[in-house]
Amino acid sequence: MTMTTLTCAHDEVVKTPFQLLSLPNEIVLDICELLLPRAVKRYKTFRAYKEAEEFISDLASLACSCKKLNSIATELREKHRKHHPMGEGIFGYARAITQNRELAESETIFKLSPLDSNGSLEQGDLQTLDAIAKPLGLVRPSTHRMDGLIQGRNAALEEALSHHKRAQLAYLTVSKLPNLTSMTLYATDTRMFVNRVNPQTVLSLPALKHAKFIGLSSKSLLAWGQMGYFDVYAAIAATRPLRNIASFSTYLNAAPNLEKLEFAHMEACTYAVNICTVRFLRLSSCRLPHSHMLGLGLDRFTPESFVYRTASYHNYLRQNDTEHSWPEITPGQIVDTLMASKSAFDRLETLEIDIRERGQRSRRNYPVTDDEQPKARARHGDQSVEGFIRSLRPFVALQTLSLTQQTLWEPWCVPPSREDDDWLRDEMRLVKLLPPRIVSFSLSDINMGFLTPILALAKNVHSEDSDYSFPQLRRVNLRPSPDFIRQFKHARAHQENPLLDQCKGLCGVNEQILGQRETILRLFEEAGVEADFPFESYPLSTDNEEDLQRQRDLEHWCELCHSDEMGCLEKNRDCLALPLRNLFLRC
Repeated sequence: MTMTTLTCAHDEVVKTPFQLLSLPNEIVLDICELLLPRAVKRYKTFRAYKEAEEFISDLASLACSCKKLNSIATELREKHRKHHPMGEGIFGYARAITQNRELAESETIFKLSPLDSNGSLEQGDLQTLDAIAKPLGLVRPSTHRMDGLIQGRNAALEEALSHHKRAQLAYLTVSKLPNLTSMTLYATDTRMFVNRVNPQTVLSLPALKHAKFIGLSSKSLLAWGQMGYFDVYAAIAATRPLRNIASFSTYLNAAPNLEKLEFAHMEACTYAVNICTVRFLRLSSCRLPHSHMLGLGLDRFTPESFVYRTASYHNYLRQNDTEHSWPEITPGQIVDTLMASKSAFDRLETLEIDIRERGQRSRRNYPVTDDEQPKARARHGDQSVEGFIRSLRPFVALQTLSLTQQTLWEPWCVPPSREDDDWLRDEMRLVKLLPPRIVSFSLSDINMGFLTPILALAKNVHSEDSDYSFPQLRRVNLRPSPDFIRQFKHARAHQENPLLDQCKGLCGVNEQILGQRETILRLFEEAGVEADFPFESYPLSTDNEEDLQRQRDLEHWCELCHSDEMGCLEKNRDCLALPLRNLFLRC
């Protein structure tokens, strides 16, 4: 990189080239900081921090120029990360907002997570917060001291109460942000801070368009309460962090123009909330009972986009579920809830339901052999089919659909009647399910038993029967289950190594799945549909890396587990740690 300086010699301008990279790193860094000024200062608002992210792409381009610039750009990116608005804790952020009205009016984003530090409390901070709390009818922060209840008895209580104090501070801070358009908070109940029935002012967030609320539980606090301190536990039970959507009703009532609403890690909605203006509703890593889902008011309004991703997957991963003991809403109940609204059929455009199991009614706990089916029918009765989705054809506006196979059918299912059995195993099941204007369809966690309905869909994209054709279908994304991937690897190993055919009768290999997959892709291509069928399972809706790794481990197949239906995972074999390779069985 060459730059030019101008010097005067004998009244003539002389151009002197020099190499920028020949300068010391400190000078080059100063020049880069001049080029990217907003990327290197401490930000007092989330809005300024987000605007500075626009320059991060420039830094990335700069880093690709050469090794020296890469180290300089890396340093600048690190500066940007450290200059986060919460870098001095929530007290530091709140102090800047409450003391500068112009700054507060310019802020459009607010985020608070459990990982954000508190920062230091300086002189005059409590008096400022008390002045904000009084007209809102809230308990003054300077008097809200609950440390005396615990006196060091249990650290979990201090942590839980700390979260609620942070919730109060966040509430007071948000009340000073009149132009807020986006906010992210984790779950605590602000009702405990109410001191008056009729406050002088109420929280108002007229500009808020997007809100995300994240549930937070305190299992250690609950365990402490169960140890015998019921008197103290009863006093502070309502103060522990919650996974209750209703906890945020104050914020929801204050946002009359809210359009996009997200919930994560929620497990309850104990009373009705007002979200009738929401166009995009997303519930990720949640587990709601049917009665609590009704609290969202979906019988009174329908969003344009609805997403539900479950937090239940322990049985799916072949683990014991020790966290959940209550029933989760079924896929069929979700659809029935959406159908209760008169506007649903003409308004819903995007639907995603990711449910991998239904509580204790999961695939690994259900019999699939003929001998055990009568017992299963007597034990479960009609419940074995009532939770599946039967049809989405009434949703004429629905264009984007994403489902897991468990929402439609599971191998363990024992239909209680011939009629249900015919419906469940109908090869035209998908053709009769999809709405007529579908544009994009995704189906995850597929097993071999569901390939026939997928094949029928591929054949009927442009069917002569107008009632069961999909002229607008453009994209199909298919993802197999971990067990299907194991079987595919098994079949491919037999195809590549003829010696394995000596054990074909013992290992139960099904080599037909190789041809079926290719046929499905070919038929969709001939119909003008972009189809994707990679042998990768769709990741669970979780940030738990151990669970995601276990999901990938369930896909494993090798010579050691050749004839083992459960695979190497249950055997704790070392081959799981080895890279994927062709392994051949010596028969």
